Amino acid sequence: MASIVPLTIFNGSGPIGKPTLSAIKQTTVAPTPYADLINTVSIHVVMLTIHDIFLWNQSVGSSKVLASAFNVIYTPANIGIYEVRVFCGNILLNGGHPFKKEVRAGEVNESLSGAVHFTPKVPKQFKNEILVHMVDSYLNPVLSQESRLKLEIASINHSSFPSEMFLDNGDGSYKGQYLAMDVGTYEMCVSFDGKRFSSCPFWVNVYSSKLE
Repeated sequence: MASIVPLTIFNGSGPIGKPTLSAIKQTTVAPTPYADLINTVSIHVVMLTIHDIFLWNQSVGSSKVLASAFNVIYTPANIGIYEVRVFCGNILLNGGHPFKKEVRAGEVNESLSGAVHFTPKVPKQFKNEILVHMVDSYLNPVLSQESRLKLEIASINHSSFPSEMFLDNGDGSYKGQYLAMDVGTYEMCVSFDGKRFSSCPFWVNVYSSKLE
């Protein structure tokens, strides 16, 4: 009977213990928690299954042996670097070498992402901040996408409203700044590639500063 041992590695560190699972049916495996690529601790869960097993005759020297081939499908739920080892009994396949895979975040999920912090009442002619958090469908943080974010003023009643590019905080959150020039209530949105997040719209009330 074949078995699969999913392992998680980070910066060359190996996991403690070696969990195994039967290859007959799909099973959930939770290896020891490790620090992932964004320096937080999480449990990496991997779904693994073996299917499409078939046999053929293969010549080895002057004799013939019965060989087999199979596909291994795994669905990582978290970003990180994974080391997958496939065993047949206690024999490590692939010449004793593990398969290493880097798992990155998927596409941004607009319904799970959006503005998570903003000040609803701000003074005019002062820089104000807004914080946006972006994740994929598995709640993995999506990094390095600041150029695709845009702060929009959806209100009909708006004047010059300069804003700066969003800055990537390196943890899936992005900081944006804007400058409200006139007093009023503004309907605002954050969009990603032109698609507005489900948290839109939100309202900001701009009042006169005390310096006037």
